[in-house]
Amino acid sequence: MECRVREFDVTMLNNMRRIELESFPDYPYDDMIFLTLHYYQPELFIVAECDGKIVGYACGFISKRGCGHLASIAVDKQYRRKGIGSLLLASFEEKVIALGSRCVELEVSEDNIDAIRFYEKHGYNFVKTLSRYYPDGKNALFMKKTMVS
Repeated sequence: MECRVREFDVTMLNNMRRIELESFPDYPYDDMIFLTLHYYQPELFIVAECDGKIVGYACGFISKRGCGHLASIAVDKQYRRKGIGSLLLASFEEKVIALGSRCVELEVSEDNIDAIRFYEKHGYNFVKTLSRYYPDGKNALFMKKTMVS
């Protein structure tokens, strides 16, 4: 299987929606959120393509604090645990560094243990709990990684 990371374009939106709904069925982002993120920071909206198929994405922006903010990352269920999430996260971080930032922040549901372990494995640290962050009242963990140049 040959995979590469490339910038998102709007023709990929249907694939993104499928992955988003599969990954976050309780409160998925809608198309307008994705299009807005792409409009404001297109270089921080990337997809993983394996053998010509879009199988994952990562998107975000540079926050007012000057950190990259990972708004969302997801991989098609059939392609998980194959290094694609790690590839997307590393590519996102490289792009954040290229934009002059040295940190990435994110929120993750406190009950998403697999995702928390994934972020910890990649050097992210717990900063604080965000109470009732999600629409269903669940808390989120705010995590951050500071990168050296």
